[in-house]
Amino acid sequence: MILRDPIDASIPANTYVVAQNEWTDGSRLDVVYASPIKTTESLPPILIELQYQVDQDFMLRLIKYASHTFKRYKVLPIILVIVTKSFSSADFQREFTISRNGLLLEASCKFWAKQCVLLTANAVSNNLNKGTLDPMIALGLFLTRHGLG
Repeated sequence: MILRDPIDASIPANTYVVAQNEWTDGSRLDVVYASPIKTTESLPPILIELQYQVDQDFMLRLIKYASHTFKRYKVLPIILVIVTKSFSSADFQREFTISRNGLLLEASCKFWAKQCVLLTANAVSNNLNKGTLDPMIALGLFLTRHGLG
């Protein structure tokens, strides 16, 4: 689901597998997906990070992860951040642009990632009553609703 919707619905299942998520400096991120065959521009590595609050420190850490990924695979990654709570401020959130489908926020990432998108708890809430539940919203709902029993 994650690997098809934001990237390309034509990518067959099993094109990506979970890959090593720890870097040489000891840092690690939540999930790395990579092609088991060959990572290329058309099949870039995918980084997924869950973050309670997005702030400048987090974005700098994300750039570091992207740099590590480039060193390992020689291809800029696609990054999906699932924001489980909020941004450090409304001003900081306004630094991101709304994606074409209105569901995701996009970060300017020309030199460090192929694409960097953020799914926010607010976007999940705002898209709950729109007919059929989008798979990305379903995932976001599961990950952002704290304490639902």
